[in-house]
Amino acid sequence: MCCKNVSGGGRTVRALLALIIVMLGYAFAESIGNWKWLFYVVGIILILEAIIGYCPLNQLMGKSCKEKIKPIRTKARKKKKK
Repeated sequence: MCCKNVSGGGRTVRALLALIIVMLGYAFAESIGNWKWLFYVVGIILILEAIIGYCPLNQLMGKSCKEKIKPIRTKARKKKKK
């Protein structure tokens, strides 16, 4: 099993987006015809990524939620000499 590369916020966004996409596919099923299956497949893929926490595209792009953002340092405070 691969390591997780989707953060908690990313998982939430993927789950909500998946829900919206599946609902749109269902709502417009008659007007979009066979394209509804594309909506369902994309929605299912996003739901699986949200549950598992792993995205193959993130790995291909070299992204990982494990990387920490380095803080921006301002001018260092001078130590007082006694």
